[in-house]
Amino acid sequence: MTIAPEFGSNTVSFKYDGQELIYTDPETLQQFGFTGFYVLFPFPNRVRNKEYVFKDKNYSLENLAPPRFYHHAFARGLPWQSNQISPSAAQTWLDHDQTSPCWQNFPWHSRLTLTYTLEANGLKVDYEVTNLDRTEFGYGFGLHPLFKNARAIKVPAKSVMESDKDLLPTGKLLPATLNDLTPVSKLDLDHVFTDLTGPQLVEFPNGRKITISASPDFTHCVVYTGEKDQFTAVEQQTCSTDAHNLDSLGFTKEAHLIRVKPGGIHHGWVRYQIS
Repeated sequence: MTIAPEFGSNTVSFKYDGQELIYTDPETLQQFGFTGFYVLFPFPNRVRNKEYVFKDKNYSLENLAPPRFYHHAFARGLPWQSNQISPSAAQTWLDHDQTSPCWQNFPWHSRLTLTYTLEANGLKVDYEVTNLDRTEFGYGFGLHPLFKNARAIKVPAKSVMESDKDLLPTGKLLPATLNDLTPVSKLDLDHVFTDLTGPQLVEFPNGRKITISASPDFTHCVVYTGEKDQFTAVEQQTCSTDAHNLDSLGFTKEAHLIRVKPGGIHHGWVRYQIS
């Protein structure tokens, strides 16, 4: 695998037995755009009206512009620091403080650390969020791999979130319909699945499969098939889209916004196993 810390800790290549599993466009990467296998933090995916509420206070994202704009969070649009731990493991981290260009949009001193470990049959990504501030904050974290030429996917879940015309969740849950391996050619999705009941599965044309499992804090999975001729996104998230705002409206379970107290640390992981 190849990681580009300077471009939002984007995993730009993940190969197995010579097969490239991730779709990356170099030009889009240079613009911090939607390509590769990128990181979502602190509010994955869309935010309603470019503002969010936390503890009855409004925070604006209006001044965020590409590459650091409100859609899909700002961590992917900032340079990270990195360290090679071993030939099969690396660590990257993002310190967020008053020097960050996005400080006023998320005014809490924090550190996000990722540890990538290559295993015999795949990849494990550990993440850790540390609250270095004096007050509690809420966040969501996600991983957004663009799987190259995926043929079929499976997302075992009881529910999918109802969304409005802007693809933002209303808080209402509907029955999920992606519990069996389904050809991507038959899907037209940009949906948030929740009440997950098992690992997700991605199958490629040569029969190779990736099974995706995660720690219990990953309660949501977003599936996007809008550019299926190039890639399919199966995104593991600790929260829903627009989580801060849903939480503020009382949809606590549906949003699953994670809170970290001052000095606190939250850790989770995602594993991609190849067969």
